[in-house]
Amino acid sequence: MPVLMDGSAESVVSSDLQVFELCVGGSIGEVVDSAHDRHVVLKPSRVRELESLVGRSELDEREQWHATFYEALRALPYQQWANFAQFREDQTPYSTQHSVKGAEFDDVLVAIDDTAWNQFNMGKMIAGTDKPERTERSRNMFYVCCSRARNRLAVIFLDDLPEEAVPIVKDWFGADHVVL
Repeated sequence: MPVLMDGSAESVVSSDLQVFELCVGGSIGEVVDSAHDRHVVLKPSRVRELESLVGRSELDEREQWHATFYEALRALPYQQWANFAQFREDQTPYSTQHSVKGAEFDDVLVAIDDTAWNQFNMGKMIAGTDKPERTERSRNMFYVCCSRARNRLAVIFLDDLPEEAVPIVKDWFGADHVVL
């Protein structure tokens, strides 16, 4: 909840606009500092504790990790965090494979990165070269992802598709619909 320190409406609007401009092009640290300096919000005590670690010598391992993390977080573009927050709160047209079970969409883009998660491997599942227990999980997940489209489906593999999977993919989707 904003804590307004200055009672004039002009001051509040001016501060809000300056902070908003930083939200569009600034870093998380710049937005937080600006909002705090303009008395739009106050920094929580935990943030002030983390700030006190930055630049200090003789930090233990845990304090050093927190200081490094805090500096990296402050350097991120604020818009990147805002976009993540919107996605997390289901305020974007994007969904994860886990949140779409039972839902349908006119158009679906399935982006597969088999290097990102060891519980699934769509490429090996299609090629028939994976472990049976992971193959079943992968097949079920692939079905959930691909069966959500009412009209158009696009599947993109972000890493290399195994050679053994190429003829199967061409069979499933039609050779003229597969770009390698």
